[in-house]
Amino acid sequence: MGIELCNLTDGGEGSTGYKHTEKHKAKLKGNSYGASSWGMTFKGKKHSEESRAKMSYVRIGNKNKAGTTLSEESKAKISASNLGKPKFKKRVLTAEQVLEIRPRIGYRNIAQLAREYGVSESTIRRIRDGERYGDIK
Repeated sequence: MGIELCNLTDGGEGSTGYKHTEKHKAKLKGNSYGASSWGMTFKGKKHSEESRAKMSYVRIGNKNKAGTTLSEESKAKISASNLGKPKFKKRVLTAEQVLEIRPRIGYRNIAQLAREYGVSESTIRRIRDGERYGDIK
């Protein structure tokens, strides 16, 4: 029909059939975009004292506890307070779903239940063995 289309490749193989024009090749030769920083990393180098002072100043008032160490007494208190408590934030299944799953668990349908509820097979096995969701009755 004499219409020039956009796709200049053979199709299906990516850009294998594409040929650059001479004008475009000349333009690419002078292109040094990103060449000055290619392969440069900070590995093996150190920040200057001025940079370190600036970074320190920026962090003044930061309430994030990253980098601080807890005393052994604090660690023991936190551990004791969490002992025996289920971690609800990490739960994927609701209580109703667990109650539906329990009577349906059999030897052969663990994979089917896992796919149906969008969890791993190990989660279904742990429900069966009482390792997970034990507080739901």
